[in-house]
Amino acid sequence: MNKETIKLGINGMTCDHCATGIEKLLAKTEGVTEAKVSYPNASCECSFDPSKTSKEEIVNTINETKNYKAHHQPLPEVGEKSHHYRTANPMTYGPMKEKAKEMKKKPTQAESVAWELLRGNQLGFHIRRQHIIGDYIVDFVHLKTKTIIEIDGKIHDFQPEQDQQRTVWFNVQGFVVFRFSNENIIGDPDGFIKEIKSILSQREHESENSNVNKSINHTEDLGGAISSPLGRSGGAFDLIIIGGGSAAFSAAIKAESLGLSTLMVNGGLDFGGTCVNVGCVPSKNLIRAGEAAYHATHSNFAGIKPKGVDIDFTQVIKDKKKLVATLQEKKYMDVVSDFENLKMLTGWAEFKDNKTIVVDGKTEYSALKFIIATGATTNIPNIEGLNGIDYLTNTSLFDLEEKPESLTIMGAGYIGLEIAMAYNRLGVKVRIIEFTDRVLRTQTPDISKALETQIRKEGIEILPNLRAVKFENAALSGVEGAGNETIIHCKCPDGSFTKITEKGKVVIATGTKPNTDKLGLENIGLSLTKSGHIAVNEKMETNLPHIFAAGDCANTPAFVYTAAYEGKTAVESAFTSVNDQDKVLPLGEDLGGAYSSLPWVVFTDPQVAGAG
Repeated sequence: MNKETIKLGINGMTCDHCATGIEKLLAKTEGVTEAKVSYPNASCECSFDPSKTSKEEIVNTINETKNYKAHHQPLPEVGEKSHHYRTANPMTYGPMKEKAKEMKKKPTQAESVAWELLRGNQLGFHIRRQHIIGDYIVDFVHLKTKTIIEIDGKIHDFQPEQDQQRTVWFNVQGFVVFRFSNENIIGDPDGFIKEIKSILSQREHESENSNVNKSINHTEDLGGAISSPLGRSGGAFDLIIIGGGSAAFSAAIKAESLGLSTLMVNGGLDFGGTCVNVGCVPSKNLIRAGEAAYHATHSNFAGIKPKGVDIDFTQVIKDKKKLVATLQEKKYMDVVSDFENLKMLTGWAEFKDNKTIVVDGKTEYSALKFIIATGATTNIPNIEGLNGIDYLTNTSLFDLEEKPESLTIMGAGYIGLEIAMAYNRLGVKVRIIEFTDRVLRTQTPDISKALETQIRKEGIEILPNLRAVKFENAALSGVEGAGNETIIHCKCPDGSFTKITEKGKVVIATGTKPNTDKLGLENIGLSLTKSGHIAVNEKMETNLPHIFAAGDCANTPAFVYTAAYEGKTAVESAFTSVNDQDKVLPLGEDLGGAYSSLPWVVFTDPQVAGAG
């Protein structure tokens, strides 16, 4: 059987599942003998029998799908840089990465010692073992000076011809190979480090004077180290990410693919951020639990008589916590668990200057580039007495295992409405106070009316046009016989005042604000919008060339999927040239055009959805 191979680039894939789907599609095509599709590399390598199918038919098979487009992509010349990986050949990166992972699991004693020595001496880079350059795997590499370090026990010991061939290839690409024997490293570690420092100093001098001869076969029996593509100095990182949510993790994933040494500093919420911990995941879980309870007691069919429901509120919350913990682990922590260049730190970061942060007021860290991805939090209004009551937000409400007697929710936006319907259906008496004339005021009046009708039908009290001006703890205010009730003083549209008593809990759902006020941004002159968001353009650039922002803390739409996109974009903007410079908007300008087709949903009943 004749066999040919076609190499394609594929646009439209969003995850590894997409790649698997394309492989299955091609496997069904007559004549295709093997298909390997890589989502990280946006590529496909397909073997086929030319007597049964053709390259054009394979391309058309992919292009006939709704989401994917294939195009011919010849194998890049050796060593060509790509935005997927700075030194690897993107067409072979997938299998080479797997091979490198296996090699990392069984390091020689000398490799392990070299790793620890190079890390411990902080020679201007962090260490990456088994680095991929082109179609080859090397022990250590210093990318700034194009210096490769090889340790005895690799190809050159058993296959001298192949080793000589790859050394010549490295030289052509501008790399110089230095080799150490096992005895050099284990027997004289101080001498090894001294030699490494000498090599790097010499290579930096050669680079500065442009005297590197890239065509000679330069191989010496010495040694080496790796690192980041940028060779930052003094043990600093290539990238520091402040935050730990969707944008931060997306940025970390992209940074790892580029071989960047990265520090992620996260304070406040657990790693995973708002969505998994206190937002999308817990709220939708409770909404679905409430929906199940509602349908067990309500029917739209005369012939179906619901029998009622027994709600174990504490168990519902415990199940929610278990789900959150599981997804936080699987969707966030497990994803980065094998990252070699990522360090994760819990603490509050504050800028000391534009190259340095201080964590928890103690430890300083520096980097070449920064991404601020600190998200947003509940905007607590400045109302008299509010700080004197034990109010809740979605962060604290969702962890309350004891069912509250009742809730008064301040705010009728999407957060307040979703909480109201979920908790009401779980057996909590709910009241909503809204200072405007209708619920979900961001939408048209007919949508607000439909929602209000259903909400009131389910027994939720809605009090529009009331502005809270004061909160009081009844027991502390001297009311005779009062318990822990909260007295809410409200101003009516006609200027009069009324008092509302809440025996249970008050929930603040009056919108969100960006987490930018405790970052020390005043120390570096970073520009903010009037709302306190970090002003960015389409490339997530700020007014400072080495600082980027992504997610809810930036002046972009606050969705978990846009945050993930922005985190990746920020890294690409900082360390690659992927984005088109000609299309960049000015800082702080309305980015509506760049986000013109975003889908969104409010998970009330009825649900409200749109795109735009």
